[in-house]
Amino acid sequence: MAKIRIIGDVHGFYDSYIPIAQEADYSLQIGDMGFDYKPLEVLNENKHKFIAGNHDNMETYPLDCHAVGNGDDFGVTSIGGFKFFYVRGGFSIDWRMRQHHYLVTGNKTYWDNEELSMQMMYQCLQDYKRTKPDFVITHECPRSISKRVGDNEILKRFGYNPDSFSTRTSELLEAMFQAHQPKRWIFGHYHKDWSDEINGTHFTCLNELSYMDLEI
Repeated sequence: MAKIRIIGDVHGFYDSYIPIAQEADYSLQIGDMGFDYKPLEVLNENKHKFIAGNHDNMETYPLDCHAVGNGDDFGVTSIGGFKFFYVRGGFSIDWRMRQHHYLVTGNKTYWDNEELSMQMMYQCLQDYKRTKPDFVITHECPRSISKRVGDNEILKRFGYNPDSFSTRTSELLEAMFQAHQPKRWIFGHYHKDWSDEINGTHFTCLNELSYMDLEI
C-alpha cells in the first residue's frame, strides 16, 4: 500500500525536512515551511505538498507548485489517493517583532494575509459543512483544542492574556469542529507532539519536523 507522511513545522530546516519527505511515497507538510521555497525543487511536486502556516512567504506561496491545491486557501484535495479538507494560515503572536525586523533589515518575514479574510472564512465554513470530511489538515487548531496544547508562558511573554487569547483562525476552526466532527484532525503550530480523542475526533499535533505515516 502507498504511504503518505504528514510532517510538522519546518521553519526553513530543509536539510532535515527533505530526507523525511523523500522516505515516503507521498508527503504533506502542515504549515510553517519557511520563507524560501527554492530548496523544494528537488522534491516531486505531485507527490510532496505543503500548506501555508503563519511563518510562510505569502508573496511566493500561492505561486509555488508544491502548494496544496495550487495555493488555494482551503478546500478538499487528494494526494496519492489520500483525500482531506485543508485550511491554510494562522496567527503570529510575534508579528510586532517581525515587522520591526523588516523595518531594520529590509528582510520581510510577516504578511498581513497570513490568516484568511473574513469572507474567505465564511466560504470555508460553508464548504466544510457541505462536504463533512473524514480527515482535516490545518496549521492551527480549533480554539477549544488550543487551550489544551498552547503554552501560557509564551503568550504572556508576547503580551497576551492566556485566559482571553484567541485568533480568528482558531475561531473558524472551532466553528468547523462544532458543525461536524471528522474522524481525524492533524495540525502543527504549537511545537509539541500531542494526541487525544475529543467528541469522537482523534486530534494529533505534530512537533517541528515530527511526522506520522498513514497508509492509503
